[in-house]
Amino acid sequence: MATTFSNSKNYSILAVSADESTCWQRAEKCDTCGSRIVTTGFYVAAFNRYLCPECYDEWCLAAPKKAPAHDEIEKIFLERIRRNHRILITNPASPIA
Repeated sequence: MATTFSNSKNYSILAVSADESTCWQRAEKCDTCGSRIVTTGFYVAAFNRYLCPECYDEWCLAAPKKAPAHDEIEKIFLERIRRNHRILITNPASPIA
């Protein structure tokens, strides 16, 4: 089960384990550095980016606080992933729960 959480900048993040990534081919590689993700990857729905742990940490340090305009974008992308890739997303605070 993939889990969503809000990070320190208030973005909705989808944490996807290596086992879960088999449902979603894109989740095999980081969108930033291109490395193969062998542990948990992080999907930043507001920017439609899938990141390895190292790139996610770097992104968190540099990212601005989430703007209200990102709310609808996050909802659309998270719902699309849930529907198209059959990834079970859990978290009562999730924008699509």
